[in-house]
Amino acid sequence: MGYEQVQLILREGTGGDFWYMPEKGSLPRMKIGADYNTWREVVACLIHETQEMLLDRNNLRFNPTHTISPRDHAAYIFIMTHPQFHDVCAKTADFIAVCLPDLKRAWGKWRKKK
Repeated sequence: MGYEQVQLILREGTGGDFWYMPEKGSLPRMKIGADYNTWREVVACLIHETQEMLLDRNNLRFNPTHTISPRDHAAYIFIMTHPQFHDVCAKTADFIAVCLPDLKRAWGKWRKKK
């Protein structure tokens, strides 16, 4: 994602999440839920998590509640300039273009198991 490598994992459930250092010395990790009925929903989740991770990494995601934990994820706001938005979109496109074929294969195998 940009100059940063991110491990992408398909997991059970829906929704997604990301972690900058899930274990000591590991790559940042993004998990995408596989239990969707359509491929479009998987891709939407991937786009959502990719953009949110980039926005957070670039200090463009804010929590107006001023609390650290527990976080209300619905409360996040994003503030950026148009050039910053363009950068997030470009990095999202780069990441998705690279990982989408492997993710589609993995999701197809996941669906066959169900």
